[in-house]
Amino acid sequence: MVFDPRQPDIQSREEAILAARADRLAQVPAAAANPKDILEFVHFLIADQRFAIATQFVNEVMRMPSITPIPAVPAHFTGLTNLRGNVVLVVDLAKLIGVPWPPKSDWRLLVLGTESPSLAVVVDEVDEVQSLHRHDLLPFHCSPSVFRDRTLGCTPDGRIVLDGMKLLQWDKLQIDEIE
Repeated sequence: MVFDPRQPDIQSREEAILAARADRLAQVPAAAANPKDILEFVHFLIADQRFAIATQFVNEVMRMPSITPIPAVPAHFTGLTNLRGNVVLVVDLAKLIGVPWPPKSDWRLLVLGTESPSLAVVVDEVDEVQSLHRHDLLPFHCSPSVFRDRTLGCTPDGRIVLDGMKLLQWDKLQIDEIE
């Protein structure tokens, strides 16, 4: 190998690359992310539809308990269950949106509420908990349209992000007491 003074030696090039990399890593981001813009979601499946809901609305995930049917209510109301002294309404969102859903023996309940359990949703499975920046949510333009006014948007991978507060207050998930 012939020495060429115009070519820096390998050690000098490596040092230059490492110095440039250190400079990039040392740069302070233009604006630190506001913690209020980072959302944490529980991902779950209902009839092969992928959903997410903010963790602040999820009280727990549990195996399907015994459920007492409620007569004379729409089919999406599965019944009531006793969760440590709290009577919780169990709903099947697949029936509400009209998606055929074969019975499974290992269903789960996603128990939702703000201060205490107030609603349990029948789900196929709960996948994971993931953090997402609010600005990464995409507009909701997909089916099922019944959720259009009850979503925060979609994740980049197409998961429907439900608005927990709107879901809990939705009149289709309430049973009026008959006097």
